[in-house]
Amino acid sequence: MSVDVTGDNIADAVLDSWTYDPLNGVGKPATSQRTVNAAIERQQVFTYDTLARPIQTDTTQQIAVGQTKAYTQTLAYDTYYGRPKSTGYPNGEAVGTYYDKYGHPIRSFNPADGSVYREITAVNGGVRFGQAYPGGEGLD
Repeated sequence: MSVDVTGDNIADAVLDSWTYDPLNGVGKPATSQRTVNAAIERQQVFTYDTLARPIQTDTTQQIAVGQTKAYTQTLAYDTYYGRPKSTGYPNGEAVGTYYDKYGHPIRSFNPADGSVYREITAVNGGVRFGQAYPGGEGLD
């Protein structure tokens, strides 16, 4: 495919490619890569646990000619039901999730200090969730 990606009014050769079937992830993506004019612009490697759930994405992004930056995003699951319990982001931040006894996510929080980002405090008959934000008003 040719398109002007670099903004210099010259058609650039863009190639996207994927590989599949990594360890523990049969049928799932293993890697993805985008090249522009034969230079790798972005590359991702996906890792799965023994239950074929995604647990890590490693991304290498070109930020300037000859310069790249690596990023990692992680996912963790609870051991009893296998629900997502936390997501770790490349900047070091993380978001954890608590669930009610029915398996519905009811709270998003910062695992480092326990501060609550969002909490479901009530559900009405129409199954609309009421959300309360720390220091804010609830939604009806």
